[in-house]
Amino acid sequence: MSAIVYSFSFSHHGKHSSFHHLCDYLGDQIILDNTFTPPDWVPARIQRRLVRYWHQYGEYRLWAYYHQSKSNIFHYLRPENAMRYGWKWKRNNKLIMSCHQPIQKLAEMKSGGKQFEGFFNGLALADVVVVLSETQIEGYKYYAPNADVVYIPLGVDTEFFTPGLTTPARSPMVLTVGSWLRDYECWADVVRNFLSKEDAVDFVVVANNDTIKKARACLSADHAKVRFLSGITDEQLRNLYQQASLLFLPLQDAVANNALLEAMATGVPSIVTKLPATEEYLGDKAGVLITDHSPDSYSSCITKLLDNPILWQGKSQHALARARECFSWHHIAD
Repeated sequence: MSAIVYSFSFSHHGKHSSFHHLCDYLGDQIILDNTFTPPDWVPARIQRRLVRYWHQYGEYRLWAYYHQSKSNIFHYLRPENAMRYGWKWKRNNKLIMSCHQPIQKLAEMKSGGKQFEGFFNGLALADVVVVLSETQIEGYKYYAPNADVVYIPLGVDTEFFTPGLTTPARSPMVLTVGSWLRDYECWADVVRNFLSKEDAVDFVVVANNDTIKKARACLSADHAKVRFLSGITDEQLRNLYQQASLLFLPLQDAVANNALLEAMATGVPSIVTKLPATEEYLGDKAGVLITDHSPDSYSSCITKLLDNPILWQGKSQHALARARECFSWHHIAD
């Protein structure tokens, strides 16, 4: 029996910043990488269509493994996007699905037509479903009644995402990273609120171009203290974490979050919306979890951490230790 991992990276994920990086630590397993990045000159609308078709038909690379005389273990790392036909071919093979979406999203996906039909059929037949937060276990049992639903957290490359070699005073920069389930309306309210009182802090957003357009629209006007970045390398992203004073993540929902783990691994305290999953990853000492989703609450928290070096340093040390002890890919791969 062979273990076959089927995965891909999204175009905005670098080799160090994606869940797909886990494959680098699974050398004893067969890895089928279905990553596809269209050429830059192709219009964005066509790029999205090409990627969708690639994910839809790339699964046929698994067909021969499903139909071997021996049984195998198939592990889909992104089944929401990658499971289309495998459930039909399952036979006596074993099926593992590592799922990323909050349970509330599954209800939307279920009513979204045929696009996710294969994913839900896969859940119904799966032997094991891996969720990235313990808070998701009971919800996924409803969609995967025949599976063992287990928790394995998302990991982070703690050998790449590290604090800078030197420790100069960090610039007063508040960093926000990512697109999926981010609340940029709240982010814009906080930035306006903060900069109306204090103009000594820079705000930087790293996201895809569509998200940046939305964030700019929410902010209503460009501001000299706000920068937007897209399409940067992993090295540039790491440098931003190393320069940042804080990670600011207002969220609509969350299960696992690359940005949160990357900030922790570089010793950056986080100010993040309090959700069951963010509380699970961040703990109570590596940052601040905000219950009151209001501009004043976030703004006052940013000010408090920036004005208190001792408090900042304590949270930085806790973040770094927690990332290395709990979420390094070495531990997660085991």
